Amino acid sequence: MAKRTELTTLEMIESEYKTAAPQAQEVCEQMVSIIKNAIETESLDLAFPVESRVKSLNSIVQKLRGSNPLKNIYKLERIKDLIGIRLVVCFSRDVDLACDLLQKYFIVDSVKIIAPHDKEFGYQSIHYIVKLKADADSNVRVSGTAAEVQIRTLAQHCWSAASHKLHYKSEFEVAKEIKRPLDRVAALLEIVDDEFNRLLEARDEYLSQIDYEPDDTPLNIDNLESILRRQFVDQENWFNYSDVSYVLEDLQFFSVDTRGKLKNLFSKRDAPSRTVDSEPQVEEQTFSVDPQVLDYDYDYDSGWEDIPEDESPDAVVLTLLAVEYPQKWRDYQLDRAQKAFADIAAEYIKQKGD
Repeated sequence: MAKRTELTTLEMIESEYKTAAPQAQEVCEQMVSIIKNAIETESLDLAFPVESRVKSLNSIVQKLRGSNPLKNIYKLERIKDLIGIRLVVCFSRDVDLACDLLQKYFIVDSVKIIAPHDKEFGYQSIHYIVKLKADADSNVRVSGTAAEVQIRTLAQHCWSAASHKLHYKSEFEVAKEIKRPLDRVAALLEIVDDEFNRLLEARDEYLSQIDYEPDDTPLNIDNLESILRRQFVDQENWFNYSDVSYVLEDLQFFSVDTRGKLKNLFSKRDAPSRTVDSEPQVEEQTFSVDPQVLDYDYDYDSGWEDIPEDESPDAVVLTLLAVEYPQKWRDYQLDRAQKAFADIAAEYIKQKGD
């Protein structure tokens, strides 16, 4: 009799699942879309892209059998994690930002904070049960619209992924011979989050004093970005760390490696036009910036005012370097050409190997 009841319950769940799964997938995609847009609006950085899934029927059945809830759970709408979404942030201080995002853009049914003092030792995460708001741009309304959204740090996710692979979810499942090394791993990952927080605090303190550095301070990616932002106040959309990194690499090639040297370079931007009055400089009159690097040439006759004011910071810096260091600019172009050729050759070899 009990077996027949179980089969009947499973049949009911399977029937519900076949109807609800496609609609749940649509709800999942809409929620992910809302989250992605919110992440951009709220300037939240994730360790990697949003993860999502609709729970498979087999996974549902296995979960129900494992916890023996068939006599109590016989409707799909009671399964709150039919839709699962995961946000992994780099740093623990970003967890609050992610939580605020969910509370702002969704209806929150419940929040569960999972910490090591619970039965799941080592595992840490925050689980939200959320639903779409009534004004969400969708006609989809199904039982089971709720989704479980997990928020954790990269270190916490590392533990979760590893423990899942090892099948260790709670302390009583672990042999005493390996409990101690496993605890050490959990402790180290907690230390990682703590040390990242200290690093961010130290960096914030450094950034607060960055504009008061002396001229002989070596350039780094942080003080260079600060300088470029002050020089190019109308180019806010240009800035990201990869762009600034390329500019830093270019400046290092030309030995412009301190705040003072860069300040001197930028002072030439507003300098009067150069005049050519001696024979040895005739060659420089015809020198132009590589059009593959910049889309305009420097004109020695008209001077610095030919640099467009709305040009991107990297283009302006390259132009200044090209004019100040014409011979080294040729070496720079050759160096870039060699690197580009090496990249092309490596890609060709890779494609041939594939």
